[in-house]
Amino acid sequence: MKNLFILLALASSTALIAQSKSSFAVSVQQGNQLHHINNGDTISLSKAEFHLQFDFQKGSVVGINASENSLSYLAFKEAVDIDKIECFGMGTGYAESERNEDKDIALGDFGHGYWYYDNAKENRFNNSSKKGEIIHGERNIQHFFYVDLEPRKSVDISQFSGSFIYICVYNKIGENDNWKLNATKYFVLQLK
Repeated sequence: MKNLFILLALASSTALIAQSKSSFAVSVQQGNQLHHINNGDTISLSKAEFHLQFDFQKGSVVGINASENSLSYLAFKEAVDIDKIECFGMGTGYAESERNEDKDIALGDFGHGYWYYDNAKENRFNNSSKKGEIIHGERNIQHFFYVDLEPRKSVDISQFSGSFIYICVYNKIGENDNWKLNATKYFVLQLK
């Protein structure tokens, strides 16, 4: 009986370790307030710098769409195949700078940011660290970059005239053209 208990305990801990390797978490921090994101959350922030934080498995990517329009958000919540949503379709990824030098997030209805971590110098995060197979990436957000406007423009958060930003995030694991969806998160930022 004791051997059976040890075997079951070992199997449970092995399953937890395997589960943690494919874990994906999103947090929003402003000042001392840290919000761990659950799907459907609405997070109230002041119109000041904030940080988006991601924990994801090494070798995976993070895709993100942020928009003042709720249409992609509503479709994302109900989606069976997120690749069929216009902003996440093939070829809709935004080109962004390494290490998020502009401290911004793209706002738009027709595309998404493609954030990755290859190593400490080649990634899309202002700050990053690695613990085993889990990457922690943080983007400092001081500006919204409107990608659907011509000409494109960057707006300081303090000058943002809107109230809501709808955010959809995916995490995919794989390589080259063989990516599998690992997790999704969707939430709303209410800026006051």
